Amino acid sequence: MTNQCEIVQDLLPLYIDQELSKESQVYVESHLATCKECSALKTELLKSKQFDLKLQRSLGSKSNSSPQELAFINRITKWKRNSAIFGVCLIVFLTFLLWMFIKKDFEPQPVDKEMPIEKETTFNLETSKRWGNVNYDYITVSNYFNNC
Repeated sequence: MTNQCEIVQDLLPLYIDQELSKESQVYVESHLATCKECSALKTELLKSKQFDLKLQRSLGSKSNSSPQELAFINRITKWKRNSAIFGVCLIVFLTFLLWMFIKKDFEPQPVDKEMPIEKETTFNLETSKRWGNVNYDYITVSNYFNNC
């Protein structure tokens, strides 16, 4: 493979798409007339381009399906879409219910009856051995220290 072959092989895709300048196109054509290897590569590229064009046309054209098949496909597509929408709505609804039950547990509940007032206990410092178990309020303690 010569240096000219490498240049022509680089230019072949542009030559096939007809995007070369006139001088480059003449150069590639003159080389293709003399080189069998580059001519073979050109025919392979042309075949692959034609195959690509056929494939694009077949994919771009409408399906050859019957109307019954198209109706069936449309029903399945609608069923999938509706199922997805229903599933999302169900998840949102269940999440809302769960949130309501959890929220209810953490809210303070109103008291129907008033709490009974505990009777006043006196604070005796000498007899109290454990401070943690002593039940006293501020008035009782201040009265004790004021009387001392």
